Amino acid sequence: CRAFMYSIDGDEFEEIYNNYQIVNYYMESKPIIRIHGLGMIDININNKKFKVDVNKEVYIDSELELAYKTVDDPFNLIEGDFPVFEKGMNKINYSGNVFKFEIKPRWRCL
Repeated sequence: CRAFMYSIDGDEFEEIYNNYQIVNYYMESKPIIRIHGLGMIDININNKKFKVDVNKEVYIDSELELAYKTVDDPFNLIEGDFPVFEKGMNKINYSGNVFKFEIKPRWRCL
């Protein structure tokens, strides 16, 4: 049972550029990240680092703690923990061969 409600303003993917800062006005949230790219991608959110291997496209679902290209083919992160957005300012950095980096924040409240 999940006791959270989700704000509709956090239910769409938005493109995020490197060194981006996103503000969370709600409580801690567990986003979905969609990366279009190729090879090993290093991601740093609030000084918490993780890596994922991307072959064209990958989804990183922090709530389910899964990474996948399709829902039938889940795998885990190469290194690190699944990211969360803390209340307040959240800084996002990434490196590697990234074509497009998108986040659906899934802002949560009680």
